[in-house]
Amino acid sequence: MEKNYFADNLKVLRKAHKMTLKDVAEKLGVSISLVHLWEYGKREPVLDDVRVLAEMFNISIADLVGRDITQTYTSNMQTETERELLYCFRTLTPDQQSAVLTMVKGMAKV
Repeated sequence: MEKNYFADNLKVLRKAHKMTLKDVAEKLGVSISLVHLWEYGKREPVLDDVRVLAEMFNISIADLVGRDITQTYTSNMQTETERELLYCFRTLTPDQQSAVLTMVKGMAKV
């Protein structure tokens, strides 16, 4: 039987992002107790919730459920500002993304 890493990964990601159970529950529109059950492996989330969690934590669904990220991922956590920038960037058209990238590179002198 293949190990399910979801529960441990969810807890690590939530804490690394300085989020409470309530924060996660509110973003997903579920109860705090349900998130708690997920973290302790007592319940499995539906695919839509997994997708939202992966997007919220900027991680692939495969990494969220399929491998242990506790050591490698927590050292590379993004700040809230970085997550917000990435979220906004992903909503732009390819042309807009290119323009933003050019502007940011010019500001950063990269």
